[in-house]
Amino acid sequence: MGHYKFDDRDDHVYQGQLAALVRELTMNHGILFKDHEARTGLFDNLWTARILRAQWFVDAHAEGISFHAYFNPILLPTLALLFTAIENCVDEWKDGRFRSIDFTEKLYREKYQSYLTNLETWGDHAQGRHILAWLQKCLHDKARTLSGVGDLQTTLPGVRKLLHDIFDATM
Repeated sequence: MGHYKFDDRDDHVYQGQLAALVRELTMNHGILFKDHEARTGLFDNLWTARILRAQWFVDAHAEGISFHAYFNPILLPTLALLFTAIENCVDEWKDGRFRSIDFTEKLYREKYQSYLTNLETWGDHAQGRHILAWLQKCLHDKARTLSGVGDLQTTLPGVRKLLHDIFDATM
């Protein structure tokens, strides 16, 4: 699991530490942050970009590239689904050892709804709306760049400048 180095070693101390880390990551949506303890780097963790790329931006013919109008910016339901999938991956380690957990609506609908509601609530606030829009666009751009296709700035001039202007105006 990314930079946390989850592994299935047979070491009870390590397994206890890993179980504690999983609790920290899943408590109060800590998985959304690069640093879950300081709660900094929102959406800037390794999982978000990697899963976006693997699912929708794997190459020049992937859905996120071919249908960029639907992925630019990354929509809130897509983000909620992505974060729920990440939580599923982390949950598989909740006992300190890997245990496969099916990613089903029955098990994860409530968590998905929680992520979606929190994103929508944050987006309802004037300042949050601008920051959230900027983050959604940045996630799109990062996934697109990781696909090897390049930044949309070359095809849509000025978008990045506009986003930076919006971000600067809200800070």
